[in-house]
Amino acid sequence: VTEYVNGSGTYKATFVNTGINTFSSYGALLLVVYESIDSPKIEYWINEGSDILYAKYGVTPDNATTRAYFGSVDLNLAKNATLITVVTGGDKGLNTLFFNNASWSGVYNKSGIGIDQKEVTNNLVSLDNHARIQDSGDYLTATNAILMVEMEEGVKGDFNENGRVDIGDAAYVAYMVVGKVPVDLSADFNGNGRVDIGDATKIAYYVVGKISKL
Repeated sequence: VTEYVNGSGTYKATFVNTGINTFSSYGALLLVVYESIDSPKIEYWINEGSDILYAKYGVTPDNATTRAYFGSVDLNLAKNATLITVVTGGDKGLNTLFFNNASWSGVYNKSGIGIDQKEVTNNLVSLDNHARIQDSGDYLTATNAILMVEMEEGVKGDFNENGRVDIGDAAYVAYMVVGKVPVDLSADFNGNGRVDIGDATKIAYYVVGKISKL
């Protein structure tokens, strides 16, 4: 739709049901993704479908669960993460949303279209991020799950600018600590306002794989 965007302002899209009176469109979603040179780098995954879930008549909540899979995330560069899910018919609140190891109960409680947005930065994992929507007797339809991750530009901790964090970067931070090179506060990985032995230890642990995020 790039050709229809001619400048800043509000744009309106209209969806018209042209079917006969026995046809209904339930939970249609319009999602527009745009690129802006003034915006931060964003990685995103979009899942769509129409999974009817109803934990009743012998169907357990575990069986009445749908899954949405996202990609891998570089935790060293991830700044903020948002999970958006869309459900129709979840009017009783008998449902649970899962994201990796986190969970929230009673998320959807609207008879029409329920849109939920969660801040999930601290729940990200490096591999196989995924969401699950589970019914516990509500009778709902899961239609969308979107993960958006705002990323740092460049590689955090790459002081020698070779595109990765390695032993040379760990040594450079150690040199900052002992005063051999000027201090760069971007090496303040523990967030205490200075570059100290804790930061040197943290980047060393990252290089050898003991931690997954600086």
